[in-house]
Amino acid sequence: MYLPAGYDSAPKQRYSVFYLMHGGGGNEDAWLDSCPVKNVLDRLNAEGALAPTIVVFPTYHTEGNTPRRSGLPGSRP
Repeated sequence: MYLPAGYDSAPKQRYSVFYLMHGGGGNEDAWLDSCPVKNVLDRLNAEGALAPTIVVFPTYHTEGNTPRRSGLPGSRP
């Protein structure tokens, strides 16, 4: 999860929430591990180009499962 700068100091402020899903072979860390998304969000927030936004990086895989073993449509045993 990405929390914008100042999140802890503004308890009554309302934030937009953006859910950013990984691709079929990824997990909840895929966006944070494979690209500088945190740096981009920090810069956009600092420039005022993005309203303060919480970004959630959910996953649909359970621990230890990959898309091939998950039973998802198109997966193979």
